[in-house]
Amino acid sequence: MVMPHERGATRSIVGKSDLSKVDNLIGKINDFNADEHTALLTLLQQFHKARLLLDPVQKAIHLRICIENVFIKHGEKEQLAAKVKNRGASYLCESRTQTERIYDFLSCAVHRGELPQKRKHSPTYIEGRVAGAIKRLLDEGTYPVWSD
Repeated sequence: MVMPHERGATRSIVGKSDLSKVDNLIGKINDFNADEHTALLTLLQQFHKARLLLDPVQKAIHLRICIENVFIKHGEKEQLAAKVKNRGASYLCESRTQTERIYDFLSCAVHRGELPQKRKHSPTYIEGRVAGAIKRLLDEGTYPVWSD
């Protein structure tokens, strides 16, 4: 039998350590229960879209979807902003004021189609905070159970 690399195929530049990281990530995703799987895949897809976008308003909209995915339970419809701000602060180890600024910044993009003139944060900074939340979520293997 002739192996693909023996037929002149280009070898991958992905190393074994990279493949190990991918395997580890897939394992973490598979650890989530079936009820959470769809939400997790939506979160990852929205984050990926945000990362690819150059338009800061569009990036902010997708990041807002990510934040609500992590901090709002399925079916919740009341006081969403307050819940995101309170839950986000404790989960991200940020002050409530900081989390409030982030959420309000993203809300401008969602509701007005623009970013605030006086910016406290950039979409890239917020992207890093969302990445931290996703990493924690994957490390814990489940969505948080909110007691409020």
